[in-house]
Amino acid sequence: MRKTPKEVAVDLIELDPENPRIRAAIERQGIQDPSEKDLSFHLSAAVSGVGSGGLGYRRLRDSIKAAGRAYQPVSLMRLEPPSAAGREFLCLDGNTRVAICRELAEDGVSGDWTTINAEIIEPEDEGDRVRSIEQIRMISHIVGAREWSAYRQAKYLDELRNKHLFTWDHIVGLCGGQVSRTTLLEDIIAYELMEDYRAQVPAGAFNEHRFSAYREFVKYRIAEVLENNEMCPDDFHNWVAKGVLTKDEQVRHLRSVLADAEAKAILCEGRPDGLQEAIDLVQDKRRADKRRSEHADHLRDSSLLDLARALSNRVGVTTITEISDLEKRPEELTEIVTRLREGAEKLASFIPQ
Repeated sequence: MRKTPKEVAVDLIELDPENPRIRAAIERQGIQDPSEKDLSFHLSAAVSGVGSGGLGYRRLRDSIKAAGRAYQPVSLMRLEPPSAAGREFLCLDGNTRVAICRELAEDGVSGDWTTINAEIIEPEDEGDRVRSIEQIRMISHIVGAREWSAYRQAKYLDELRNKHLFTWDHIVGLCGGQVSRTTLLEDIIAYELMEDYRAQVPAGAFNEHRFSAYREFVKYRIAEVLENNEMCPDDFHNWVAKGVLTKDEQVRHLRSVLADAEAKAILCEGRPDGLQEAIDLVQDKRRADKRRSEHADHLRDSSLLDLARALSNRVGVTTITEISDLEKRPEELTEIVTRLREGAEKLASFIPQ
């Protein structure tokens, strides 16, 4: 088969009643000859997903509306003969975009909804025609196109903003109006940081899937943390490149790691998995602090008699290790013994004579 690019009038395009995304739903409802209205309704439901309230369809509609035209080409094949309604092409991929163009035109929305970019599939013979139709349906609707990686989306945003000088409002509109300017800016900054990282690693070693780590870097304002510790983003690039930082979610712990001298020293050794070791150390200290705090609260809430009884029993089972530790701290021990004697005398005063 061959593919020929062409601009086609939207009114000449027939929606595909055999579209795999919607065929099962139409059959469940017992619709034998679905109308264009039926097809449009089920396309909207299929794009949106169950329970989303049409969110996916509205996002796509808002994005096309903001652009003023559906720019992504649809895949068409010529109908032989044309349909009873005079339609000359069957839409194999892009049915939802065609339906949205018609909807926007009917609503009187400003834009070019009369034509759409298309690839005309031209089969060699009838056998090739059937194979081509099912192949396109399979790729487009069953297997599905792979989503852009987050890195490549951010790269495209950076080009729109800094190369083509699109306004923020225009970019937000193209995204369906469902993303904030702050989020877009964070993605662009993360992309630019990752390009600095690319320049520091050997050719072929750049991994665009580490973009999430740089997104976390921007989100948690790690640049400020590094600066406060006399470091810079180059240190972060090295941690990523050398495997010191292995998981993207580790980035959010850098603030607490660099605030702890012992954990910071482990991180700065630059060993693989060093950040995780530093994170574990900080978390262990936090758990120990929590246990000590809970223990102190328990002691504070205990009665004087319970504390006295516990101390009396505990002194009788002191271990050699504890005695050795006490001997190393004579001043502290002397102060405690003095206060205990004073306390014992006060307790004795409560005993009836």
